[in-house]
Amino acid sequence: MFAVLQFLDTSGSEYLDVELVDREKQATGRKKHIRCRSCHAPVTDESERVTVAGKHVYVRANPAGIEYEFGCFRAAEGCTAFGNATAEYTWFPGYRWQVSVCRQCGIHLGWLFSGQDRFFGLILSQLQQEN
Repeated sequence: MFAVLQFLDTSGSEYLDVELVDREKQATGRKKHIRCRSCHAPVTDESERVTVAGKHVYVRANPAGIEYEFGCFRAAEGCTAFGNATAEYTWFPGYRWQVSVCRQCGIHLGWLFSGQDRFFGLILSQLQQEN
């Protein structure tokens, strides 16, 4: 099952296409949890994967030069976003971001991006997949 959502880039340049990827759930009939690598709490699952502007995985550096490889997810119930949403240094024009941490142990897992809609950018090295 695939669905396409469009996120408006409010800078006026274009829409960001977000495709929901539900292959795992469709193939197996069950959810495959993605867990926090630190405490093993469920964070999200494979059926929540999305592509943003044609990609699921991004590599981006913050202003301090720290590089992150992250995947985009429609929802991450195991995350808590905190702080005020900001557009400063955003990796997705037209979107604000907040830091997201594991609800269980508080480790930094990524960011919640919000604009016309929202998605989580989760740091792949902080996650582990169920087999």
